[in-house]
Amino acid sequence: MCADIHRPKQPDLVRARLLAAGAALLAQGDAVSIGKVAALADVTKGAVQHHFATRDALVQAIYDDLLARFERQLADCTTARSPAGRYVQATLALATDPAPAALWRALLAASAAEHRVAQRWSAWVASDRAKEGSNANKLIARLAADGLWLSETLGTYSLSDAERASLARALRTLADDEEDTNR
Repeated sequence: MCADIHRPKQPDLVRARLLAAGAALLAQGDAVSIGKVAALADVTKGAVQHHFATRDALVQAIYDDLLARFERQLADCTTARSPAGRYVQATLALATDPAPAALWRALLAASAAEHRVAQRWSAWVASDRAKEGSNANKLIARLAADGLWLSETLGTYSLSDAERASLARALRTLADDEEDTNR
């Protein structure tokens, strides 16, 4: 960035660029540092530190941003009857839309590299699961949706559209099943 150019202050825009830059680094498997985020967002290190005092604060803000996006997707899942159904529907959407998929690669990388992010995600999942009680089918659907999303993210399986659609139907059926198979 050129130091002698005056740019108007746009704190919300700068913050959004910083979060996007940090998420992009994570999605690419790069380490997040104040300097790398500043360079990618085309701002000074001081600008990053103005918004996020520490690297950890930046990483936690990236997580908060990703979680807020995911929760908006959950809210948009109006055809599902249960929290597990909404989770499956939103997770399946992540696997097919490249833009959110890149952001969720960032969450995966952050969860693997940042213990605190992994703890916060685990707490969120536990809270979401608690909304519906214990049901083996719903848990199987959640775990399978996570596995399908991970497979799509990593390119593990090459699924046809028909296979993906069939899996999605099966997972939605399990997730919205009201019968408790633990009896």
